[in-house]
Amino acid sequence: MDFSNHPTASIDFSPTHQARNITLVLEEKELADASWGQMERFLRVWCVESKEYAPNLVALTIALRPSVNENNNITMLGIKRFLDHFQNIRCYLPTRIYLDSWSDLRGNVRRKYADTPTLIV
Repeated sequence: MDFSNHPTASIDFSPTHQARNITLVLEEKELADASWGQMERFLRVWCVESKEYAPNLVALTIALRPSVNENNNITMLGIKRFLDHFQNIRCYLPTRIYLDSWSDLRGNVRRKYADTPTLIV
């Protein structure tokens, strides 16, 4: 999978009723700044109660995009918080979570730090 051309999504993004297969790219910066309530709502809407919010949704793919600086130091504190919340829910929808091989934007630069995305869940 290559998520480099997928637009980033917001933690506050909601599905439409017509959605079938969705890929969401969440960036470290947004996850690090997200409140517990925002993460809880995101996981409830997309995973726990997805049949109510997106009855046609059959599969969800989430790509988590870390921050990488010019020295290839990776920051994933927000991603860790997101995964901690995710492990505490029961997701009723087939969901794949990847760690993207590209970093979020730092200035106008996106760094590729790995050959391929890594499947986490």
